[in-house]
Amino acid sequence: MRIVVHAQHLSGVGHHVRAVALARALARAHDVVLVDGGAPVPLAPLPPRVARAAVPGLRRGPAGL
Repeated sequence: MRIVVHAQHLSGVGHHVRAVALARALARAHDVVLVDGGAPVPLAPLPPRVARAAVPGLRRGPAGL
């Protein structure tokens, strides 16, 4: 089975870290695509069954998102 996990982080990397943990756990039995939006976060390499798809991240500015 192929599973898509999405991580979009604005104010910190907590959501990203949790999404990566989910992707790693799911990759034990499935092919996983981690859709990653936000600033790059340096982490240990992903397992071979986790593909990373970077999408443009949201940014905050004076007028909001």
